[in-house]
Amino acid sequence: MHKPDGIFRALLLALVLATGAAIVWGFAWGCVANLIEARQRAVRLRQTSYEQFDVLQDGTPVITISNIGYSGRIVRTLEGELRGVGNPLRGASLLPLSHRDRIGRLMDWRYRVLGCSDFGTPPAFWYLVHDGRREGQAWFEGFDSVTGQRIGWIGREGFRREPPTAGGTFTVDGRALSMVAIVGRTNQGSPLWDTTVADSSVAGGGRRQVPPWMIYLVSAGRLLEIDLRQHSVRTVLEDAELISAGIVEPARGEDEPRADAGAPMGFPAEYLAACGRDRVWIIAPGTGERREFPLPHELRDRYLGVYLLQDGLLLTATDWPLYNTAPIDVIWLNEQGEIARRQAVTLNRPDLRPMRGWLGKVGAVVIVPIPVLLGLIVVLFQPLEEVIQGTAATYFEALATSVREYGWLVPPVALLAFGLAAWCARRHRRYGQSGGGVWFVFVLLLGLPGLAGYLLHRRWPVLQACPACGRAVPRDRTACSVCGAEFPRPAARGNEVFVERPSRIELWGENKTAQDE
Repeated sequence: MHKPDGIFRALLLALVLATGAAIVWGFAWGCVANLIEARQRAVRLRQTSYEQFDVLQDGTPVITISNIGYSGRIVRTLEGELRGVGNPLRGASLLPLSHRDRIGRLMDWRYRVLGCSDFGTPPAFWYLVHDGRREGQAWFEGFDSVTGQRIGWIGREGFRREPPTAGGTFTVDGRALSMVAIVGRTNQGSPLWDTTVADSSVAGGGRRQVPPWMIYLVSAGRLLEIDLRQHSVRTVLEDAELISAGIVEPARGEDEPRADAGAPMGFPAEYLAACGRDRVWIIAPGTGERREFPLPHELRDRYLGVYLLQDGLLLTATDWPLYNTAPIDVIWLNEQGEIARRQAVTLNRPDLRPMRGWLGKVGAVVIVPIPVLLGLIVVLFQPLEEVIQGTAATYFEALATSVREYGWLVPPVALLAFGLAAWCARRHRRYGQSGGGVWFVFVLLLGLPGLAGYLLHRRWPVLQACPACGRAVPRDRTACSVCGAEFPRPAARGNEVFVERPSRIELWGENKTAQDE
């Protein structure tokens, strides 16, 4: 009974030590990898430039060339003409309905709660809360900024003092929530928070902007306007295939006069843009006046950037998810949905992440050299994450992708672990210890950290040559573990002190006598 208990305790202690060794190893090599990546990134930033596509206020598409820190910017047109540096025209990034399943964003609390404000005096803080499901529900909860008390809820039925019922919430696709489903003037696709915005919907020369307390939400084929001040909900646009929306600025000439804010359209400084399967809508905030631009069939499955020109739209079309690296297709679209002009633009966007790709995967193996953990990542964790994020329809589809991309990392780590386990078993026999097969499996599963746990879990005796067989054997016993010959006692020096231990029976007799007396 003592032997199994001893091996179990030894394994448990070795497992704890192996875990600690893995943490220390991973942290140390992670720091080294970060230093290498930061140094290579700095070198690349100094040696290369970065290009991005912009549109000037007059509607001219340009390429902005920047170096490190976006300093020393150079702006040139697509024809190579240099232009002055200024604020670019604001456009909207719109995602077609067919790309919904490719968004692949895990619904955790970072994306499920978005903060807003009604910019009142004092302001009330509103939070759009999502239940985290793909075809989930969302609602607004408001709180007084002074007392912290809850003001109420806003759902599909408008303002309520009680939580909205199951049918009174907003139906919002969880995968699109933080990317394309909610928009406001202070920001798009992220928590809306900007207390520096003036308490007015009119700014600079009568140009009407979308008020910062007005939030637009894509819900079940509707573009809803939620007024956080009036606590009202209004449908701006309805289309069964609507998924994304944004805010755009209209292009204007340098000598174009500013319109009076009291005009019907008030020359809006910002419009709403929404995307369906086959068309793009431009909507004037407040009045609801809108223009429709049919999309050519070839653009209906592409990631679109939308800029509003005086005589149509300027679109940038790329393929998802390569929108940041693939060539950009610049398209001028008229109101009839006809392509008036198009031009392909290839930007110089160097990869500033040198530890990505195969080098990053090799670095991950060095940081986590544990066969069983890598195997679980490949066959379980990575496929499940893809299924949860929506980038794969089934587990087996995600498993095939994971094995294809990461499966090659497991064999070299397993081969290294096998070699370490074989060395461990040989060493275990050399020290004359039992349970060599158990420790072989232990190191085989845990790899390098397992070997560290094995070596550190006990004190190892000194190896000395046996006088009888000449083999190096442990001297923590009275006989040789190889030939069985008794080890000779050390030579007497004359100063030894010998103590004769009483037996247990003698000790028991003395204790019994003392108790009787």
